[in-house]
Amino acid sequence: MAVSRVAFSPTAQLLVSGGMDGVVKLWDVVNQVRLREQPQVLGSKSGLVTTVAFHPSEAMVAAGGVDNVRIWNYQHGELLLTLDRSAIGDLAFHPTGQYLATTSHEPAIDIWDLQTGECCQTLIGHQSENWTVAYHPQGDLLASGGEDNEVRLWHLPSGDCRAVLKGHSAAISCVAFSPDGLYLVSTSKDRTVRVWVVATGECIRTSTNHTDLVNFVVFHPDPDRLLMATCSHDETIRLWDTDFWICVKVLRPQRMYEGMNITGVTGLTTAQLMALRELGAIESGDDQSA
Repeated sequence: MAVSRVAFSPTAQLLVSGGMDGVVKLWDVVNQVRLREQPQVLGSKSGLVTTVAFHPSEAMVAAGGVDNVRIWNYQHGELLLTLDRSAIGDLAFHPTGQYLATTSHEPAIDIWDLQTGECCQTLIGHQSENWTVAYHPQGDLLASGGEDNEVRLWHLPSGDCRAVLKGHSAAISCVAFSPDGLYLVSTSKDRTVRVWVVATGECIRTSTNHTDLVNFVVFHPDPDRLLMATCSHDETIRLWDTDFWICVKVLRPQRMYEGMNITGVTGLTTAQLMALRELGAIESGDDQSA
């Protein structure tokens, strides 16, 4: 079954995954001993798992999907809390671990008190569905983005919208704060990656390196590493130097027939040529049509 989302634990020693089979699994990244064959199943949901996250203390795992949000104690596999909200697009723990923010196929953003299991605050301002949410490292700001092409910064705990960041021409797919909290990065279906100064809301960098919609962005948890990664429908992962905001490496999975460079074949249809190029069997510039 396809995997829809993965997330590292704060210490980067564990990985949690969720997928289309509705199962949330825990992986030991450090030891890597047969855990890929026999992962610890934390719990099963009735439908697709769309997002997962580790609690800041690393003691709990949250997963959201088509039916609700569930939070487990991963060490014992014990279900601790179920939040009654469906069609979850994204979720994020507050740095203190006391609250959980969720987005869904609605304009509103819900903030949940994990002590009571109740929704304690609703942020309203977006004009259409929200897809992504992220807390500032200090916990006093929340960033969100969705189908209205806008990134919003919310002040907490007041819930006031502090800034609306405009520039993307298509839906926002992901937002993430830098570990030092100085910058916010947004990715979009418009194929761009934008870097914003949190204090001023100024966009200081717009990257068009990706050639298809950009799905996700994540920072290395160690602020001294100055490293960020983005992934896209163009089948690449790009690594970025966040000191200068430049792409330093492109990771691309090898295609099935990469490097075969078939030549001398004639009579191919346009569809057949496209299929061979996608598989890496011929170069994109080759013309072997009839």
